[in-house]
Amino acid sequence: MPLRSPDRRHGEGNSAAQVKASLVGASATVIVADGRLQLGTWRALFFRECDGPRRREAWVKVVEAG
Repeated sequence: MPLRSPDRRHGEGNSAAQVKASLVGASATVIVADGRLQLGTWRALFFRECDGPRRREAWVKVVEAG
């Protein structure tokens, strides 16, 4: 997606960030056992900002196993 194009008509200028965010996703579900994230050997959890430096919040919801 070209960032500068005469055919581009979006006013905010963050269309590329919107596409990136839709490809990566906006949430994750992770199991925690014994106080540690249960991730595979080559897995990691990270926060990615696709729309320049802004103040963001990360929300965590704990659901106990029944």
